[in-house]
Amino acid sequence: MVCTNIRNQALIIIRSLFLCLLVVETTVAGTSGIVLSEKKENIVPVAVYSPAFKDAKGQNTLNHLIDGDWKTTCCFSPNDVASTSAWFVLDLGEVRKVTGIRFVAQRSWVNCMAEHVSVFACEDLAGKNRRYLRDCCQLPPVTTFNSAFVTWDAIATRYIGVIINRAWDIRCSFDYHSGTRHQAIKKLPDLLVNGGPLYDVCGIGGRLAVQIAEVSCFSCAPSDIPLPNPLHVAYPGNRLERDWMYQDCGVSNVSMVANAVDGSKTDSIGPDISGCFSSGKDSVFEQAMLRRVLSELDLYSTDVAPLRKRAEALLSIPGVDHRWRTLYLDACRERRRERLKVLRRLATQFLYTKHFIMGGVEQWSQTAHVSDEQVLDFTPVFREGSQLCLATINEDGSVSNEVLIDKPEGVIRDPCLSFDAQTLFFSMRDNFKTDDYHLYAMYLSDRHIRQITFSPVVDGTKIPCCDIEPCLTPEGDIIFGSTRCVQLDDCAPRATLNLYKCDVNGRFLRRLAFDQVSTAYPQLLDDGRIIYSRWEYHDRSAYFQQPLFVMNPDGTAQSAFYGNNSIYPTSLIHSRGIPGTGKIITIVGGHHALQKGKLAIIDRTKGSEGNSGIEYVAGASPDGRPGRQPSAVLMIDPATEPSKFSQCVDFYDQCGQIGPQWQYPYAFDEDHYFVSYNPEGMYFSRGPCAVPFGVYYMTATGERELLAFDWDNSCGQAIPLVSRRQPLVRVSQVDWKQNVGRFYVQNVYTGPGVRGIEKGTVKHLRVIALEYRAAFVSANDQHGLLAPSRCNTPISIDNGSQDVKHVLGEVEIDEEGGAYFEVPARNAIYFQLLDAKGRCIQTMRSWAMVQPGEFAGCVGCHETPSQVGGYDASQSAMLKRRPQKLQPMLGQSVYPLLTQLEKTSALDDVSSFLGVNALRDLDAEASVIGFSYVQTIQPILDKNCVACHQGNVQDPDVKKRSALCLTGDVAVMSPPFRWGSPLRKFSRSYLALTSNGKCTPLVNWFSPQSVYGRAMMLSPYEGGSAKSKLMDYLEPSHYDIQMTDAEKRTVACWIDLGVPFCGSYAQANTWATPSHVYFPRCWQPLKNDLLSWQGPVDKIYEYYQNKRVVFARQEIENILSLLHENEISLKY
Repeated sequence: MVCTNIRNQALIIIRSLFLCLLVVETTVAGTSGIVLSEKKENIVPVAVYSPAFKDAKGQNTLNHLIDGDWKTTCCFSPNDVASTSAWFVLDLGEVRKVTGIRFVAQRSWVNCMAEHVSVFACEDLAGKNRRYLRDCCQLPPVTTFNSAFVTWDAIATRYIGVIINRAWDIRCSFDYHSGTRHQAIKKLPDLLVNGGPLYDVCGIGGRLAVQIAEVSCFSCAPSDIPLPNPLHVAYPGNRLERDWMYQDCGVSNVSMVANAVDGSKTDSIGPDISGCFSSGKDSVFEQAMLRRVLSELDLYSTDVAPLRKRAEALLSIPGVDHRWRTLYLDACRERRRERLKVLRRLATQFLYTKHFIMGGVEQWSQTAHVSDEQVLDFTPVFREGSQLCLATINEDGSVSNEVLIDKPEGVIRDPCLSFDAQTLFFSMRDNFKTDDYHLYAMYLSDRHIRQITFSPVVDGTKIPCCDIEPCLTPEGDIIFGSTRCVQLDDCAPRATLNLYKCDVNGRFLRRLAFDQVSTAYPQLLDDGRIIYSRWEYHDRSAYFQQPLFVMNPDGTAQSAFYGNNSIYPTSLIHSRGIPGTGKIITIVGGHHALQKGKLAIIDRTKGSEGNSGIEYVAGASPDGRPGRQPSAVLMIDPATEPSKFSQCVDFYDQCGQIGPQWQYPYAFDEDHYFVSYNPEGMYFSRGPCAVPFGVYYMTATGERELLAFDWDNSCGQAIPLVSRRQPLVRVSQVDWKQNVGRFYVQNVYTGPGVRGIEKGTVKHLRVIALEYRAAFVSANDQHGLLAPSRCNTPISIDNGSQDVKHVLGEVEIDEEGGAYFEVPARNAIYFQLLDAKGRCIQTMRSWAMVQPGEFAGCVGCHETPSQVGGYDASQSAMLKRRPQKLQPMLGQSVYPLLTQLEKTSALDDVSSFLGVNALRDLDAEASVIGFSYVQTIQPILDKNCVACHQGNVQDPDVKKRSALCLTGDVAVMSPPFRWGSPLRKFSRSYLALTSNGKCTPLVNWFSPQSVYGRAMMLSPYEGGSAKSKLMDYLEPSHYDIQMTDAEKRTVACWIDLGVPFCGSYAQANTWATPSHVYFPRCWQPLKNDLLSWQGPVDKIYEYYQNKRVVFARQEIENILSLLHENEISLKY
């Protein structure tokens, strides 16, 4: 039976015996291509028949299956769009013992191999009297001359038949963003300044054709079947040999691999290794390969005279002669010894992990897989099983291997070594059913393992959480990613990871970052700061913002490092500092992608956005140029070129995903690295992959040597087993005796954010806090120029605000453009600059936060990161005054949290501690404290507008005839909904003013998926209330209706906040009505009593909201223990 479950399919593909394999063996004279083993078990068919090929031309095509030339392929066209159904029979020439069949993939990286086949024995070429040997057997998506096997118990037969049941179709369920992938590949040359390679795309006229280069049978299992490595083996020898040939086949960029389907076309992308040791006429190809190896050996001053002498003796001998292959491999081994001498001076041992390729269906950072998560985000490459290994690089170039931990049903990940190289920290789970990722330590001297973090237990029940990616700080604590915040990504119902901190024994565990969506991969820099990736799309599109941020180890000074205001690079992942340089080695990746991409170095002295500071290394440049190349990707601004942008948005979404792939770099210096690498690349952006990743030693110019590879699982996260310098410890600014932190803005008119605005225009700075959703109970669509999206548990219609917003208050801007003020600590906040009418001049579209007692300063509005902070307080008279306290907006009352924090410590109760993310009443009619259209705007409309605007064009009173309905009546929303009903009681006035979620000249808010959601900085007064005709209608009055100044400011505020409807995630909900929680077909709801719930969905939200409280209470206890440890009295 064909399995339709994504997770099961992935496990079948990856764990099956019939994995793609390397085929590089001694060749047979007179054939072309990398020929099969010259052993007796190989059976080459003498004839082939298929009813799909009826004429002579078709028979000639069919004969490509057995012609020995791997450059030619046989194409089976599908009978319909969804599947193929074709069969052929092989004649083995005589009755032979047969135990299996081999399918060799064509040259391209495109997965054109059959996906499901059935194999049978029969009596003749017509397929008479079939005996099925394997039925509906799934093949892996093999590419680039790799092969797939099907085996069975030995039989005696002359005829073997194959039925192609299904193809690796681009529209398959593994890649439901396949259209995005297809367009991104096609647009690659157009989006690069220097042009670039046009990679093959899957599909012919909208249909996929199965393409097979060669088919043969065997009588016993071939030696090159890709089985899992024995415990002591670091890599199979044939994979190493193939990688050498990839490097020496004649292209300038050794990172590129064969890619063209049509062998008759000139392929500038990658080498054609089918020509290696295959010619029966001459040895031109082999001589060129050998020259490349010897020329590099000359650079090492190696004595290559014996090798050249052997080559001279073979000049008249054709390349098919086995002596050419032997000579070439001997030369490669010598080159490997010389290359690894350089590495051995840096490290002789390294630690690495084996696990599936991390990433989520919707975004690369979604890897928590919490056991009580609403949606377990298993991509096609997901599989159980993992190892932690220690490898030793020997003098002869070989690598020995020791398995430190083996988890056949779990995963080991994220190794981090202590400064003295004696203790290894990592994350691990035993399984995916009852266990979760937590932090562990191993003492390398005796291999003793201890657990550091745990899920809390309340009344005998474990409260699951995920702890991953440990990073050791200079003072010896651990910073890591955790789901203890109990938040959900805005668009995808996955648990959010934020940064936390504890000591090496798991004590004093507390939260450092309060980020909207996931933060990932914290790493220590030379200066003692922590660099990490932060996904953010507050009031802008989710697709393009996964930049780098930095912070101090105590969580202070959180600021953008690279890429926060540019559409490219889409994501910067697996980033680490390069010792002694101030530069960063990173992976340039995409959004709807796994954790992989292109290898690059960031030099922030050259810039902090777009191409400016990025240099691709090791041949990773998307345009195919070798070695080190400056980034040269075209930046298309949707504000100035909307049509062109809409055609190219897929390219940015799939940034770095085309061609060879890199992961997890570790830089010894600017030129030498450990890195996980896949030279063949992955056509399907989320998998399945044809070839696992391997660990390599690699240089900036592209030389490389394979160090670890296993057909059973990807190898990566390599770190050297060497001690390292411990950065200086930074004195912490955190003062737990305070509830607030302070912000200082020197001059808001500095920087491009308010360029062109006359001094004195900015009167106030508004401070807004973001509240985060705890669970997914509903969703709505978001449409616009910047690609479609959705919002979970929405508080607005369509393109409105994604998060609940709390207006904490305002502060005055002085005549010089400065402001100095207090804000509640440990809450995500953002700023808006307001003019005299309360209209928004500029909005932040990101967020900031301060730790208790922290002082954070900036120069102006959207200045470059290099300008932030570092000012002497004595230089500013403002700082000699007391900081301003937040004042309520005109007509509003003081925000309750501010009043509470004036009286007591935030550590005194959970509600104060959680701030704007405190426990909420789930009653749909309950009063809320977030900005609410229901509580704040509708009363203004009721007072001033409803008398005339009731949506009645037939009213007897002419003055009251209006199609615009501004009543608070609940509107009726009609399905179908793309992502399910929003489950909100939106009012008629709200939908009328927002045009059902579409920005119009009447109400022109900062819509996330519109041009206002672009990555680039907005111009002053570009949108919002200042560009909404609704505000013009109110000035100075609308007919005889005169709103108060406070009312007009409130309406302007609503527009500038993104037209939120709800002031909490529960307000105006219809959750109490029995309803099945909607999950798209590509997601897998967790099977347990709670989450298979089909009753009132408020119970689901209640579960996760209460879970948030459990972790908050635990965190308060941890902080109090820390203060007690340090003998700090908490007198408030």
